[in-house]
Parts: sequence; C-alpha cells; structure tokens
Amino acid sequence: MQPTSEQIERVVREVLAEMQRAPASRAVLVPGPKPETPSACQAKPSAPDQDGVLVLSAQLITLAEVFDRLPGKRRVVVRPGTVVTPAVRDALRQRNVALEFATQAIPHNDAAMRLLLIAVGTRFDVQSLAAGLDGKGPKVECHLRDCLLEAVDLLAAELAGHDALGVLLTPHTAAALCLANRRSGVRAILGGELRNLPGDAAAVGANALIVDPKTTGSYQVRQMIESFGAGGVRPCPKVFIQQLS
Repeated sequence: MQPTSEQIERVVREVLAEMQRAPASRAVLVPGPKPETPSACQAKPSAPDQDGVLVLSAQLITLAEVFDRLPGKRRVVVRPGTVVTPAVRDALRQRNVALEFATQAIPHNDAAMRLLLIAVGTRFDVQSLAAGLDGKGPKVECHLRDCLLEAVDLLAAELAGHDALGVLLTPHTAAALCLANRRSGVRAILGGELRNLPGDAAAVGANALIVDPKTTGSYQVRQMIESFGAGGVRPCPKVFIQQLS
C-alpha cells in the first residue's frame, strides 16, 4: 500500500523537527558548510506548565515535543493557528488528553526563541550585527553559507517546529524569496519599507525575512530585524493555513 500524502508530510515534519531541536547560544557564528547536528533536547513551553495543563507556544507541534510530557496532563493548550500533526492528535486521544486552542495569543518567551541570521553571497558583517542585536530579545545565531540553495535548506530546517525566526541576508533576494516560500512551513517576506514590515509580516504570519544588506544599509537592516523579531513567532492566518503551513 502506497503511503498517503498526509502520512508522508507527517513523517517529514517530525523527522525535521526532531533532528533540528536544539537551543542556540547567543551570537554564535557557524561558518562551516553544514550546520552542526545538535543533540536532541526538549522544547521549552512559553509558560510554566500548570497542574494538568501543558502550554506550548511552537507554531508546529510534533510528537517529539509532547510525547514524554503527557503523563499527568489533562489538557494541551496551543496558540491560535498552531499546526498540530495527526500523530500528536492520535496520541492525545489515546491518553484522553484534551487539545485546546487559546482564545488569545500565548506570550512568547524571548529567552527560548531564536533569531537566525543566515548570510549568503555577501560580505556584510553579520558578527557586528549579531552583537548589536544580542541581549535585546531572542537568542541570536549566525550562519555563513556560500550556496543559496544550502542557505534556504538550513533556513527551512531550523524553522520547522521551533520557536524561531529567520533572516536571510543576500543580494539574490528574488531567488531567495521564491525558493524559501516553496519550502513547507516557511513564510518569507521581502524587507522593503520599514513602516510596512509589521503589517506585511502579520498578513501572512511571516517567520522569515529576506533582506539585501547592500541596497538597504546596515542601520536599516538592524531596524528591520529588530522590528521583525519584536513580533515574535506569528501564527499562520487561518485563511491561509492549508496553503502556507
């Protein structure tokens, strides 16, 4: 029997999430051709677990995130618009644990959220940028890549199932935007007018920002990233969830 598309998607999402689940240290530069494979660790909830209640802030909830945290729980509460994989829903039903979507956004824990800066094809000083951003919100992690395809692969893998935002710094913005938005779970927008950025990001629940630092300038790049990061990990709008998640 051939696997269904739903089964394939479930396996891919859970494998990516489990392989890439690792907290980043602040302002870490990773220049190698491949990201270091992290050891597995548990995702942190955005709020302390109440008695019998597990509160999660990730936009994609996979079985790896909840499996060993369900004993003693009666309810799992997630953010509006969160994607919960079929495997998680099955596990909750088997344990008689209720799944609830919060009526309002669950606050993000900046200490747990990551901001990925990925530079490709540019001499922009990402280390200085990271140093300026460090300590003002989410943890900052830098990656340098020579290949745009590899950079987009890294972006998609790191965003899958995590409390994370990604910023791709490249002169090849059109190609980067197209490639990124073909990857499941990535909702990338182009960094244009600073005043329009919050609205653009909210409109699609953007978790990735594509910026050309050469044409934008270092000061405006920093402003854009600060504005983008201040919005936290945005849920995908319900009207687009089947197309963009």
